Amino acid sequence: MEQAEDYKIALNFLRIEQREFSFTIYIVEKILFDFDIDYRKANGIYSYNLPNDDGEYDKYWVSFVGFDKSVPYQCSSASNYSLTNRFIEYKLIERIDSVYGGKNFDTHKGKFGIGVLFYTKFYPEGAECIDIRPYHMSTGNSFGVLINYRFINKTEQSSRKIQQLSLSLDARGFSNKDYYIDNLSKIKGFLNNFFGSILTDLVEGVSFSNKLTTFDAELLNERVYLIGDDVKVLNPFLGLKQKQAKPLKMVSDEVTFYFLYEQGEGEYAKSVLEGLKGSAFPNVFSGIEDFFGIPVGKNFKASYLHDWSAEGILNKIEEIRASASGKIITIGILPSKEHPDNNRKYYLLKYYFTNEKMPLQLITKPVISNGKTFEYSIANIALQIFCKLGGYPWKIEPSNDNCLIVGLGQSYRYETKENQRVIKKTLAYSVLTDSSGIFKSIKILANNTDERYLSELERNLLSILGESMASFTKIAIHTPFRLNRETMDKLSAKCSIRGIELVIIVINEKNDFFGYHTKGNTLIPYESSYVKISGGEYLIWFEGLKKGSPKASKRVPGPISISFLHSNINDFNEEHRQLYLQDCINLSGANWKGFKAKNVPVSMYYCQEIAEFLKHFEEYNLDKVSFDNDFPWFL
Repeated sequence: MEQAEDYKIALNFLRIEQREFSFTIYIVEKILFDFDIDYRKANGIYSYNLPNDDGEYDKYWVSFVGFDKSVPYQCSSASNYSLTNRFIEYKLIERIDSVYGGKNFDTHKGKFGIGVLFYTKFYPEGAECIDIRPYHMSTGNSFGVLINYRFINKTEQSSRKIQQLSLSLDARGFSNKDYYIDNLSKIKGFLNNFFGSILTDLVEGVSFSNKLTTFDAELLNERVYLIGDDVKVLNPFLGLKQKQAKPLKMVSDEVTFYFLYEQGEGEYAKSVLEGLKGSAFPNVFSGIEDFFGIPVGKNFKASYLHDWSAEGILNKIEEIRASASGKIITIGILPSKEHPDNNRKYYLLKYYFTNEKMPLQLITKPVISNGKTFEYSIANIALQIFCKLGGYPWKIEPSNDNCLIVGLGQSYRYETKENQRVIKKTLAYSVLTDSSGIFKSIKILANNTDERYLSELERNLLSILGESMASFTKIAIHTPFRLNRETMDKLSAKCSIRGIELVIIVINEKNDFFGYHTKGNTLIPYESSYVKISGGEYLIWFEGLKKGSPKASKRVPGPISISFLHSNINDFNEEHRQLYLQDCINLSGANWKGFKAKNVPVSMYYCQEIAEFLKHFEEYNLDKVSFDNDFPWFL
């Protein structure tokens, strides 16, 4: 790990200068009175724990205005951080409503409670806004607000203009390389024009800083990729292209390419075939045989599909299966998924081929017909085909040796009750890799209602750990949601008996943090930068500027939040955390979806891909998809 000299990142946090302050609330002990939910909603009454005269915490009904039976109470900001944040939100809403009126703001629930969306400019397509969220920063023990620029799309469609207003595309329609500069410009516009009217004297005796809060930043190590014969490279595309070694594991069987398309669309199949041969864009991609050792000569077949019923698709799968020996990759070509009927066809094919354990690569016609898009996609298409046929292109040099990575994901099934959409069933699953990023398997953890969901999840997690203990000395669970304390204690106890290290990490891609390199011209932090914002929480830039490269080649996303939730390691310290953070960075490079895909660890990314498929399978009433495949069908 490295700390660059005087390397700092300014986070989107406006700090309150006073570490502690007080404010008036109105309270009633919950044990004395109860109020029905309609009364609580009408009077802004919430439930919070507050200290009594003995310093112990009791439960109270709390509001910021007087209500029946309530008494005033002078509350310290340190008494309850959540309550203090809600009080700041209350004052924000009150101030914006009085100065700008109700049409100029909105509220929404998020991780940190109700955020205020302050609209700064309106368009027919929606509105520019600054998202203001009260937050307590553990590092520095400061209250304040996180501020983010957002564009609220009021239409149900996306368009180039909406993506430009969202700053994801530049004025020419290309990926916005100046995203950080444009983003900060919006933030500065808010500070220059609205800070005084919204945040000055918001709370009596409290003053907000009008400058972003600066943190010391550090760097994790670069990812090191291992291709064939464990040859180390920093760029797997160049490593394979320049023949520094073969892929890590070759496909040994004979392969047949089976093209499947709708009648009259054979020209698209020819284009894909030329791309895979390497003759379409030889300067960019020299072919699947040159990169991955899979020859494309006369070993291809083709037919079209006209019967989209379940029986019709299954009959076609049997026809394909009987058409050749060895391994078969079916390459399905479909129109754009934007049309609902085409979207349904896409997921029907994916569902039935996955259930039949038949590797399938789907490509849409807009990708093929757009020259530049197809030119830059064909190498990734070949990479996905190679992996679905059982090949391993590369792995990552791990930070923790002999460590199983258990990535968790969830998908929900909904039903409508009393005109409200409620969760009927929750499906939890795990994607198993090791710390080198090699995909191992997907397992169902729970598929049930709330009552039995948690017990199933716990039982199957314990089973996975039990099955893995003979092969691994360390286990890291990467999860986007928090596990309950009882489950973590049982997992920890099971591992400790066998001397297995267990670390549970929450990885949150969708967070409200952003940051800017204080001295860089592009304002983009370096790749693998991190800022520590509490004892066990870090913000990490999985993508960023490369050292020595003054510019980005595309829009760089913001940081990912990583929190250490639990460990059975005695004296779990900063040195341990650094090793597991490094594995997170490493695992983002193990993504076999594309040569440059590296914004999220595969433990999370693969779960996101699976969740997307499950959502659409549910939408089209497709049930009981079989996960028991030994190839990464979800790529």
